[in-house]
Amino acid sequence: MIICPLTLDECSRHILLRPKTVFLMTPAKAKRDDALKNVISRVSSAVKRKGLSPLDGNDVIGLGDTLCNICSTMQGCAMGIGFFHPEVPADTLSNIFWEMGLLQGLGRPVLIVTNKKESLPSDFSRDFCIFYGSNPQYIRAFSDLVQSIKERENYYIGSLADEALRNADYEKTIKYYQEAFLINGNRRILTKMRRLRRDVKPKHIPLELKNRLISMIDSFLDDAS
Repeated sequence: MIICPLTLDECSRHILLRPKTVFLMTPAKAKRDDALKNVISRVSSAVKRKGLSPLDGNDVIGLGDTLCNICSTMQGCAMGIGFFHPEVPADTLSNIFWEMGLLQGLGRPVLIVTNKKESLPSDFSRDFCIFYGSNPQYIRAFSDLVQSIKERENYYIGSLADEALRNADYEKTIKYYQEAFLINGNRRILTKMRRLRRDVKPKHIPLELKNRLISMIDSFLDDAS
């Protein structure tokens, strides 16, 4: 269940799942200098070479509530990339940082691409940062980082989900199946999800838990269709 940041009630939006889609958290196109435009273009090309689809957050702003559109779109994406530059206006940076925090709260990998370490808030100085200002080979480093995230599909399916299933931790199993599907869009994962739906019907599972698990699975399968 996702709590809507606008109403504080359960999110009622139908979430369109976008496997292999990377959400780009960027300044408005009018607020990008030439250097940042080049970086966004190169990063987008690198994402495509990895078999993923970049989706610029500015392109999902349309009719209706902007925040709702962005939030619901991010829920269906595999990962996100935030772009930071100290010359970007403060109101724009606050939007980017908010989107990054929201996506991290959903449990999705988030990378940040910035010009130099010295200008980055300390909270973001982690392993998932790429600095383009001082590293002419930053695209190679960025591509390696994206590849490591793609490889988590096998880790989720071949290790974590299997272990959770053996321990009858069905909610954790569902979560790892979902994340793996978003990374690679492997339809066999949906088959695993349907098989799991059958497995949670035995009488030893409390009715309340059984109903919640089936609801979680059905919702995901519906979104994936």
